[in-house]
Amino acid sequence: MTDALVAVGTDAFRFVTAEVVAAAGERWPGTVFVPSSGELVAYTDGQLRVPVAEGAPDVLAELHPDGRGIGLEGTVEGISQVVAWVTERPGFPSDGSVLLLGWNGDYLPLDPGTTPARLEAQYDEEARRRRDSAY
Repeated sequence: MTDALVAVGTDAFRFVTAEVVAAAGERWPGTVFVPSSGELVAYTDGQLRVPVAEGAPDVLAELHPDGRGIGLEGTVEGISQVVAWVTERPGFPSDGSVLLLGWNGDYLPLDPGTTPARLEAQYDEEARRRRDSAY
């Protein structure tokens, strides 16, 4: 399991929780949203549990209340699917202002149409680079 953060670095784009929740449910039937309560509402709107593939662990997606981020936890393959889907949201910027942070210790600018294969390849390349630099 790994974790990553989709971080929005522009004022021109935000994730709208209700839209993300509805669209995720359409894309992955069985998606569950658990809204935050109490003191947690200052830090998160809630958590999506996304069943990306039968038999695979769900991806957990923490939706930041200001719309500037989505924290993700899951397998590399699962997170890659969710991030690629996120880049298909209407209005997703093409200027590199949205980043995938913590992707195997690195960051990756995202653009519309980013594919799971690209994300997985970048993750694998960074892992090889780290392994090779250890020698």
